[in-house]
Amino acid sequence: MDWWFRVSIDEPLSPLPIELSSFDAKVIKNGSAVELNFETASEIGASHFEIENSFDGKSFQTIGTIEASGSINKGESYIFVHQKPHTNNNYYRLKQIDEDEKFEYSKIVHVYIKLHDLSHRVSPNPTQGNIEVFFDLNIDKELNLHLFNLNGELLSSQQLVHKASKISFDGNDYSPGIYLLQAVQNGQLLWVDKVIKQ
Repeated sequence: MDWWFRVSIDEPLSPLPIELSSFDAKVIKNGSAVELNFETASEIGASHFEIENSFDGKSFQTIGTIEASGSINKGESYIFVHQKPHTNNNYYRLKQIDEDEKFEYSKIVHVYIKLHDLSHRVSPNPTQGNIEVFFDLNIDKELNLHLFNLNGELLSSQQLVHKASKISFDGNDYSPGIYLLQAVQNGQLLWVDKVIKQ
């Protein structure tokens, strides 16, 4: 679930309904979330903010709403966390909406989530049967997983389809030992995990 909170900061009075003094984004939780921070200098007549996200910087979708404080002589500091953003590019903007329903967009901020740092886990490991790989993000592009033995023989391949977050291998017929699980995307090796079959 996405979450947010705000703290008050002292700023001089501004004649504009909503005046942003800062807006930025950063990747957190090993690439599984993005934290947005923005501050206002004044919120006279302000109603709320809509947080919008895009993977291409053109088509935006609303991912959350924050009520404005409506402060007259001070600004506010807001934090919004976007859980499970897109892999690769993420663009964000704020839609600032006044009480009279007039609105204005903020500048666009951008973060890039590297697939090399994609947070995942293999479970159970060690295993006595099936091997499952869980991802903290919904993968936006196809990802190929290959299971090898220590002799370099390819035993099984699976493709993680668009927007999936889990993939499974049937390891019941494999002999006890050590196996290597590779993640490949666009011909590029992202990571290799050791899997132990008991």
